[in-house]
Amino acid sequence: MLRDQSCETDKFFNGPSYHLNRKSLILCGGWPYLNPRKRKIIWWTINLAIFTAWVPELIYIIEIFDDTQKVIYCTMAFLISYLAFCASVNAVVNHNSMKQVLDSLKDNWNDLQNDEEREIFEKYANFGKIFTIGLSGTNASHFHLAIIELHNFSVCYFGNLSLYFVSPLIPSMLHYRATGNWTTPEKNFLEVEYFVDPVKYYWHIYVHGAQAGTWVVCVLTAYDSFFIVLVQHCCGMFAVLGYDKFNFEKFAIENEVRGLCRYKIQKMDKEIYDYRHDRQSVVEKIEKIVMYHLHCLKFAKKIEDFFCMQMIQQIMINTIIISVCGSQAIKLADDSLQETFRYAYLSCSTIFRLTIFNILGQSVFDQSLRKRPALQSLGCQDTLLESYYLFDANENCDVLLHDDYPNVMRCLFLMIKAQAIIIRH
Repeated sequence: MLRDQSCETDKFFNGPSYHLNRKSLILCGGWPYLNPRKRKIIWWTINLAIFTAWVPELIYIIEIFDDTQKVIYCTMAFLISYLAFCASVNAVVNHNSMKQVLDSLKDNWNDLQNDEEREIFEKYANFGKIFTIGLSGTNASHFHLAIIELHNFSVCYFGNLSLYFVSPLIPSMLHYRATGNWTTPEKNFLEVEYFVDPVKYYWHIYVHGAQAGTWVVCVLTAYDSFFIVLVQHCCGMFAVLGYDKFNFEKFAIENEVRGLCRYKIQKMDKEIYDYRHDRQSVVEKIEKIVMYHLHCLKFAKKIEDFFCMQMIQQIMINTIIISVCGSQAIKLADDSLQETFRYAYLSCSTIFRLTIFNILGQSVFDQSLRKRPALQSLGCQDTLLESYYLFDANENCDVLLHDDYPNVMRCLFLMIKAQAIIIRH
């Protein structure tokens, strides 16, 4: 039975909408449905690779602590490595929460009732897939100060990472092209301290830093894109609950009707009209909508439970990056235009990255608020008098009495009855 459920889950997440997220999380050892032994081996291998480069970075920063410019330069890559490590640890600590939110996502798809709802889910899943591909092209640059946070959503991830690989070698390549003699590059992939000759063991240090940087980028990309996909799915749930006002009004104008039975609230409109003489049925129809709304809120809560600590760490680290780089850009404005541009670019790109995640989080809130205008636009207001008083509200959400106290009270008792049914569940 468990094997069949695992195969069914893998088949679902191996579909076109989520296969990129599944593969990236497997690569980072964070996929909760992976064999526990394999998952632990992958997780420890990747994090040891990151940690063995992260510690030499810290040692090097301590050694050059008196050189403020170098410390700030090296601290950026150090903090990005720390973010990746925190994201990876968060996946282990909140393993059960991650599995619960993925189970809920799969169940939501299985509970769809018609093709229209599936189209909405597919639309938002495609948005998440586009963002996943886009992040694959941006987080590679997020690791290094010189080319940090390009945020070019059309750039391929591996192409951007390749540019980062060759950037320390460009001066030596140009020198070899001009003179025919190869010289050891002045800078390495990472500024680290291994207590060995950095010139003699340049390529050993380069390869080790390159593999660590690759894993850092993979981990950040995997969990950032996973967050985006979940947020887009949550928006899709609220979209199924409500309706797209533009499409509704367009349909209404073309067909000269108000009761478009397309999404859940609009279905309730028609069903309440059909059962307007049976108050028990009306309450049950309203109950379905309220229960689905609670289901949407619970899914959003599951996302919060899994990503809460990770997002706190990201906000803290990114705030440090923005503050330090912003102050350095102002401080070096008169001395070095190149350094000023570098730090200003880093600060602005970090702000842009935070803005993207804030916009995605705000989109969930905005989608949840769309249910109110959806309810106010219900066609059942013309046929069920109590619903008129229920949905006709001002901007402060205060019910308008219209000097008709009995109908308002009947509406109130109808709501209490619906609430009692919900509590039983």
